[in-house]
Amino acid sequence: MAHKDEALSIATEVKVWMARRRLTQAELGRAAGHDQTWVSKRLSGKVPMTVEDLLDLAYALDVRVADFLRVDDGASINYRSA
Repeated sequence: MAHKDEALSIATEVKVWMARRRLTQAELGRAAGHDQTWVSKRLSGKVPMTVEDLLDLAYALDVRVADFLRVDDGASINYRSA
């Protein structure tokens, strides 16, 4: 469940940046080298986002991938050890 919550949080941040840049899903898709359906599936959670997807989106929005990762109260991101 935590991973799904984190994925939704990332998608929310992408949407925030889309709004700041006043981009539609179609425009973001084109800028990222994809189409609107590609963007929609990732932002809705139908298709999990890969690191490559995050890089494409960050490039298209002219932000860092880190800008999609919300860290509350100065806490570090929790990584599970293998």
